[in-house]
Amino acid sequence: MSILIVDDTTIMRNVLKMFLHGLGFNDFIEADNGSTAIMKYVASHPDLVIMPNSNGLEVLKKIKHIDSEAKIIICSASGSSKVIKTAMALGAIDYIIKPVDKDRLKEALWRNTLL
Repeated sequence: MSILIVDDTTIMRNVLKMFLHGLGFNDFIEADNGSTAIMKYVASHPDLVIMPNSNGLEVLKKIKHIDSEAKIIICSASGSSKVIKTAMALGAIDYIIKPVDKDRLKEALWRNTLL
């Protein structure tokens, strides 16, 4: 299973990769912004996208337009119920508030049959 991890900080991408590697995932694609994420999604069609909310809703819309079956988890510091509802309505499979709770991420993967 390939996972596209989108975050503007290398540290956050590495933390997510280490955690996911511990769960048995080994195929990672990285992007540091939304436009790169879209290009990498088109090029590789990963099984899962994990990305922040900064421009995430727009990127979510574009990826879902490219592939309506795309599995996307939004991880954001914003806990606004309006933003969460919008992300879910646009097709995110889950929304996790930062700092990312690893148990919550593991639960989201399990619930969506990705683990």
